[in-house]
Amino acid sequence: MKNLYQLVSFVNAFNKNTKRWESLHSVTKVYIGKEGLKTAYFEFENEQKEVSFYLQQNLRKYSDVRGKVELQIPHIHENGCLAYWGEKVLHSFNPEKI
Repeated sequence: MKNLYQLVSFVNAFNKNTKRWESLHSVTKVYIGKEGLKTAYFEFENEQKEVSFYLQQNLRKYSDVRGKVELQIPHIHENGCLAYWGEKVLHSFNPEKI
């Protein structure tokens, strides 16, 4: 069986005017096997730069900006069904500790 990997990246911001959280950036991709893992690590680095860019912006519209990037392995039941993602986090960029 080939291994599955997922790249999750997001940036959310709190809009001062509407008093609601908004999504500024969101990416979810699934990879399979060794080649997929290599691609996932490459794209992890790109997403880390993208999230860092959003976090460093001084946007007057938002009072709080948060984001993170994770490369995850799923939990798989004995019968082969996916239970949930995030069983094990291979690599994480989470400067706000969310």
